[in-house]
Amino acid sequence: MVHGTARPKSERTGPWLEHALRTLRNLSLLHQFALAAALVLGITMVVLGSWVSHRIEAGVLKRTAEVGALYMGSTLEPLVQELAHGRALSPPMRAAIEGVTQSYALRRHVLSIKIWKPDGTIAFSSIEGLEGRRFETREIQPALAGQVVGFLGELEEDENAYERTLGVPIYEIYGPIYEKGTKTVIAVGEFYEDATRLKAEIADAVSDSWVVIGGASFCMLLALCGIVSRGSRTIELQRRDLRRKYRQQMRLHASNERLQARIRDALRQASRIDQRLQKRVGAELHDGPVQLLAYVLLRMDVLEAEVRRATQGGAPPDAESIQKMRRACSDALNEIRAISTGLFVAFAEPGNDLAVVIGRVVTAHGMRFDREIRYVVEAVPADPPDDVLDCLARVAQEALTNAEKYAPNAKVTVTLAFATGRLRLEIADDGPGLPPRQSSARDERVHLGIAGMTYRAEALGGTLRVSNQPQGGTCVECILPVDATYSEDSSGNDVPQTLLDKKAK
Repeated sequence: MVHGTARPKSERTGPWLEHALRTLRNLSLLHQFALAAALVLGITMVVLGSWVSHRIEAGVLKRTAEVGALYMGSTLEPLVQELAHGRALSPPMRAAIEGVTQSYALRRHVLSIKIWKPDGTIAFSSIEGLEGRRFETREIQPALAGQVVGFLGELEEDENAYERTLGVPIYEIYGPIYEKGTKTVIAVGEFYEDATRLKAEIADAVSDSWVVIGGASFCMLLALCGIVSRGSRTIELQRRDLRRKYRQQMRLHASNERLQARIRDALRQASRIDQRLQKRVGAELHDGPVQLLAYVLLRMDVLEAEVRRATQGGAPPDAESIQKMRRACSDALNEIRAISTGLFVAFAEPGNDLAVVIGRVVTAHGMRFDREIRYVVEAVPADPPDDVLDCLARVAQEALTNAEKYAPNAKVTVTLAFATGRLRLEIADDGPGLPPRQSSARDERVHLGIAGMTYRAEALGGTLRVSNQPQGGTCVECILPVDATYSEDSSGNDVPQTLLDKKAK
């Protein structure tokens, strides 16, 4: 048993066919229809033209044969009645027939004449040497049955030796010759016409039919293409629109996937930040207020023992110990307030003026650490969205805290500006710059703050950039897209409503 595997379709059809099919599929509907219609109409035109040409040729030949047979039959019938009784033609009849064949009018069209008996014997021939000879009766059988037949260019029989030497196209016609007053065929008249003019007439008629059929097919093709072209244009426009929408959909799908990936990453980062923030807050509470409160509790035990001794007549409690406890409680309270201030911005409420809120953050930070911070406000919208207000306040608070931790003696400048639909908050210092990356608690806290500020800005479609300045120091720049709220000034010009405008009012 012989086993085999089927060849792939591309190998069976060939690369050329696959290329042709791919090219055909890429054509427009109009071009595809034009090719198909041209192919179908072309095949139809060839078949119809061939059939019409054949019918025209057959009709012309039949008409010519009937006319010639009628003429020759009416001329020869009175001269061959002797053949009805089985006799040969008498000399007078032969002379009369020869006279007919020698007439000038007949010689212009008829090249030769033969008169056949029903048994295949040639009773008369204008060509010498054929009279009395007998040939097959196959060609004269239709005429013996009363039919007129003709053959164009068929001179293969022995009795056509002379006609083949003429070198011109010949039309061979067979016609029945009847007994006078009856329908009995007593002989068959065969005569040969010069078919040069006949063939020219047939060629003209056939060419005219091809021109008519071809012109009609071409006009039909143009009409059909004109009808289809409008629909093809509409379909092509719809196809282009669908392709464009499909590409847009694919781009949106890819963009959605990227956004979903960023959202998942942001959620993971937010979870990490939240965990780190909890650890950070816990560490700060443990290292600061908890230690102070533990110290207060220990001192309270000592104070309780001193109070007990005083009630029993001993020395009163030491005032210095009470002062130490008060200072420890005050420090613990201040540290708790500082930690809580880092967790939320108490004065960033919805509806607050942006410049005022950032100014309060700057002022609170300067008062807490007893330092002067330069604050520059350019033309900014007075009432931005609440999420924008909260984001900028948080960024300012975190950036100032980082500057205080890692550049405590540096000069800090806070700049708030608005241009081309974007708010820009910049916190710059002239300190040592960003620390190098290293695995330490200090580095973790720095990048925790930067990550938190970055995700806050990106959540609102903005950007946050932390970089070292060329002249030294660190610059934190947060840019958020936002629309300004405009009001009309006294000159009639539209200007942003800023903090200075409100104070002027």
